[in-house]
Amino acid sequence: MSISNRLIKQNIKPRKKRISAAILIATLFLSLILLIMGMALLSIRTSQMKTAVLTGQAVRARHIAESGMEDAKIKLQKCVDFPQQVEDQEEFTYREEVSDFDGNILGIYRITINLKNRGEHNYVQVISLGITGHIISNPTSEQKKECIIVGHNSDQYLRPEARRLITAIMPTDPPTVTSPHPNNYQYINYWDGGSY
Repeated sequence: MSISNRLIKQNIKPRKKRISAAILIATLFLSLILLIMGMALLSIRTSQMKTAVLTGQAVRARHIAESGMEDAKIKLQKCVDFPQQVEDQEEFTYREEVSDFDGNILGIYRITINLKNRGEHNYVQVISLGITGHIISNPTSEQKKECIIVGHNSDQYLRPEARRLITAIMPTDPPTVTSPHPNNYQYINYWDGGSY
């Protein structure tokens, strides 16, 4: 019996089916691995995009906090009795909105001036909190709990997404001096508390 007759009798066709089934399984397995890798890459990319947006918000909050610190410094330099201290008052707090040139609100800064050491030790502590986020026109009652009312008519709400805290200590005039000294209200201790 020849070799070709033996192969015909053994029926080679089932062996070919086994090979094509193995190739199909390997192809499916490779496709599954590529799908998992693609989904992981997409997840990482989405995470990177969210981080980029939050980083931008954090940088904006820092700039707003620095603007607030400069605003407080200028007010303290220009007005000898700012803020007017009421008896037993140790802190004075105010806030202002920061807008772009088109009037769109970018965020707010809240300034707290600690006056406790103004008279005796001749310095004040200024705390500036910069807050930025998205403006919401018609928030739900649940969203209102998290938001800060902003705008001229108090019709807009700022949903905070990033906050930055900056603290500075500035020397003041001795109580006997009536005119401001050029070195007064310059930063002698400037601390950036970071974003949260």
